[in-house]
Amino acid sequence: MIRRVGVRGGIVNVRRRLSGRPPLYPHQQAVRNANRVDERRYARRALLVYLPAAFYYPEGHPEFRRHQNLTRTRIMARVLDEAGYVVDVANKKDGHFRPRGRYDLVVSERHWEPMDALGPGATKLFLATSLQHRVHNRNVRRRHALMEARGRGPVKQRMIWPEGLEALSTADAVIGPGNALVAATWAEAFSGPIRLFDDFPPGELHVTPADRDAERARRSFLFFASRAQVRKGLDLALEAFAQTPELELHVCSNVLREDDFVEAYRRELESTPNIHVHGWVDVHGALFAELARTCAFALHPSCSDAQAGAAVQCLSSGLIPVVTPETGLDADGVCAVLEEESPDALAELARSLAELPASDLAARGAAAYDLARRRYTRATFTEQFRSILAALVPA
Repeated sequence: MIRRVGVRGGIVNVRRRLSGRPPLYPHQQAVRNANRVDERRYARRALLVYLPAAFYYPEGHPEFRRHQNLTRTRIMARVLDEAGYVVDVANKKDGHFRPRGRYDLVVSERHWEPMDALGPGATKLFLATSLQHRVHNRNVRRRHALMEARGRGPVKQRMIWPEGLEALSTADAVIGPGNALVAATWAEAFSGPIRLFDDFPPGELHVTPADRDAERARRSFLFFASRAQVRKGLDLALEAFAQTPELELHVCSNVLREDDFVEAYRRELESTPNIHVHGWVDVHGALFAELARTCAFALHPSCSDAQAGAAVQCLSSGLIPVVTPETGLDADGVCAVLEEESPDALAELARSLAELPASDLAARGAAAYDLARRRYTRATFTEQFRSILAALVPA
């Protein structure tokens, strides 16, 4: 039986309703001693404010394949256990959660209150899972403005974040996924240590480069993302591939849940023969495997990601990433980087990639596959998180 931390769930939800916030689902409520250890053997306690749902779902549950953050929560809790902490896990959205007792370490994604509220006297690590919020919002608004200047929209600006970042006022360090570009955005708002780690794909079943015929796949691109289509660059992709009928675009995202975007791009989504809309796709399913075999490229022209798990998922199947710098992936001689945020620039880049010799594409796909296995794995993340704790937390 999972033990929940703090006040009872019913009282929490009454308070959330009175404050105008939606109630927590049972799997969002805090979990005490998430690793189910004998607390008498531990001298220290840590609070991880992230996703307690990771401990309500059994291992192998399909929810773990929707995003890597649930698996990341479990790995972080396990590493904290190895470091000698009993670990409690609270939900980042539960503003009514308050600790029962003292914590020695707090790792929290909650940005809207000083971290002292969760652990006075503790070592406090802010978990940053996006670009720094002001940069993120600026990038999203720019993408919408560019789209509207091309005569499209209006489309709702989704996933605009609060910019106060009160947690940074008492944080000892910032940690999270990403690369130097991501770190630089957080350095604009925080002068202390910033330590980033590499992400890993949500799914564990992957197509290999040997499964792909590079000659047949060279003209096929897979747009693989989740929500907030303008932020992810689907508008750029649709406009670019509408002008490149010799190329094929497969769209795997939650686009059909965003009615205003669908209305703005109905012609491209419904009546353009070389654009195929599949909706959300399970990374362990037959359709994803088929698309990963028949496409040579993974398209992710995002304007804001710490390190896009969808792009890492495709990299792990040997697809050549076509990304923007804001996707958070280092090129490493593998990625094709879109430097200009325009459909014309993307169309030109896609055409040039499709004209590369099949032998070059096969070699680049193999390099992508190898890079994913060297750098973007659960094992690599585990070791990086161990190193971060050793560097930032007193022994």
